[in-house]
Amino acid sequence: MHRRPESALRSFLFSPGSDARKLAKAAASDADAVIFDLEDAVADNRKAEARVLVAEEIARCGTNRPVYVRINAVPTGLTPDDLAAVCIPGLAGICLPKAESVEAVSHVDDLLAGFERGRGMSHGSISLLLSLETAHGVYCAFELASACQRVTALSAGTAEGGDLHAEIGGKWSDESGTVPYVRTRIVVAARAAGLAAIVDGACTRLDHEMVTTSAAAARDAGYTGKMAIHPGHIAAIHKAFAPTEDEVGHASEVVEAFARAEAAGTAAITVGGRMIDYAMVVNARRVLAEAAARDVRESRRD
Repeated sequence: MHRRPESALRSFLFSPGSDARKLAKAAASDADAVIFDLEDAVADNRKAEARVLVAEEIARCGTNRPVYVRINAVPTGLTPDDLAAVCIPGLAGICLPKAESVEAVSHVDDLLAGFERGRGMSHGSISLLLSLETAHGVYCAFELASACQRVTALSAGTAEGGDLHAEIGGKWSDESGTVPYVRTRIVVAARAAGLAAIVDGACTRLDHEMVTTSAAAARDAGYTGKMAIHPGHIAAIHKAFAPTEDEVGHASEVVEAFARAEAAGTAAITVGGRMIDYAMVVNARRVLAEAAARDVRESRRD
């Protein structure tokens, strides 16, 4: 089983699983991926109905873009029924909310393996995105990221007013307080565990400027994408996670100059007043890969 690099996905748009109209609207949006929600966005007395609607929408749109489903957390006892309904061809992954223990992640991994086997799907075809939205989950970030090969990404519970905010309290800001620490702890844990994708939590306000600021802060912290609760957030997120023309130009210059220097037997050069060595070249190639992925997406839309 190979870990898939969800790092190519900049935006993950949530949609409540109990609303067929919103599910279809999310599937038709410009988001790189969608997350059909069976958890907090669905009333307890509509969980069964939501499972049916989500499964139907996966069957319709699962081949068009990556589709994830946020199931109910393991302690609720609803996890097996959620997975039984949505583990079908077209499902890219499961978003596990309030991930706190390796045991819970392993339990979901075992359930997924059983459904894949029983339904003729390749082992490991359904990935796990772990949402760390409790203090204990954030504290155990590395252990959770390393829990099984099915884990391909971590998500930070940075939503204002979300579960982590409710538990910790304090000022909730992109610039100070808990959020920068949470982002940093999770991104370091994810990279240490070998994960390519780290997804920031959604901005819960419809303020375009706030979405832009929050997405930029997440990218600056090393995140590869951000969740969204409204289609209107998508353009701002995509812009924030796209390399600027200056970044692309500098990266191209670095890669080209270093290739020339290396061919001449030198591994340390200066470009634009900056010292350049192998580590900087790795970063420059990452910027160029992001720009190339953006160009491919735009050409497909055209």
